[in-house]
Amino acid sequence: MALPSQLKTARMTNDTLGVDIDNNVGALEQAICDILGFTPNVDVTESPLSCDNSGRLTKALLRLYAAGPVGVRYRDTTSVKEVRIALSGTNLVIDENTGTEGAPTWTNRASMAIATGVWTLTGIPVGPAANPTVDNELARKAYVDLCEKLANKGVASGYAGLDAGIKVPTAQLGGAGADATKVLFGDQSWKVLPPSKVVQVVNYQTGALATGTVIMPYDDTIPDIAEGNEYMSQAFTPTSTTNKLLIRVVFNGTKTVDFGVVALFKVGTSAALAAAPIYNIGPVCVAFDHYITSGTTAAITFTVRAGPHTAGTMTFNGDGGVRKLGGVMASSITITEIMA
Repeated sequence: MALPSQLKTARMTNDTLGVDIDNNVGALEQAICDILGFTPNVDVTESPLSCDNSGRLTKALLRLYAAGPVGVRYRDTTSVKEVRIALSGTNLVIDENTGTEGAPTWTNRASMAIATGVWTLTGIPVGPAANPTVDNELARKAYVDLCEKLANKGVASGYAGLDAGIKVPTAQLGGAGADATKVLFGDQSWKVLPPSKVVQVVNYQTGALATGTVIMPYDDTIPDIAEGNEYMSQAFTPTSTTNKLLIRVVFNGTKTVDFGVVALFKVGTSAALAAAPIYNIGPVCVAFDHYITSGTTAAITFTVRAGPHTAGTMTFNGDGGVRKLGGVMASSITITEIMA
């Protein structure tokens, strides 16, 4: 290319000889080719520029060939800031000119791997240097994502590690002494929980109808195992000789005389452990508790007996010898073992 070539104001006049016209037209074409970069005598396959009738540039084909980085520079003459968007190897890069326009020094600010579309950002502040905006918060997140990789998280970096079961090892949860028998308290100490005071509970409940006529006197003597009729029985095996047993009796029934007695017994002992009177002839519900030390780890059988004060009939879970309330007027023995 023989640059510079000129587009002249007057290349031909009325006085131009015919023999010179072809030469002048050829010179004009050569100048246009030189300026636009076309190769003479080769067909132009696509227009490099397009304009509309208002003079606006609607198309500009730019193709730069050079050893990379190769790109386009943008300079703001007010802020005197300049950047370039360039192709460098296999990356698209955004560089800032930290030098001068004539002697640029290009400092990379961001790059994208063309093959993957992954951006790498550099020099981005992560502290609260400015109020959050969509742009700077996204940039900060990208920076944090780069820094806070999973591989960097562990005890050495101030994070609690995870074991093979994706659980935090007990040694990292608090002070010394952690093991499978203890729980972590709010003061980060490992302690054994005190055991529950209730060791076991056994219950016998029945709504079955029963009647009896054996007297159990209502006087100032302890009821005897030979008095009254047995209506309930429950065996119980304590786990410790020193534990306490809380025995609750609920007795529903009626009698045909004014007074009667219901009593709790332990098999093998003739005297009642506890007793309560039954007043009135109509239906009554008598409930009482008895509290003792177990004294053994062998099975104990507790029974409930009841009888009228004088000759008459006792009806258990009913009235006048007949079941009432369909069997849900139930009586029970409940034995609770409590740790000493």
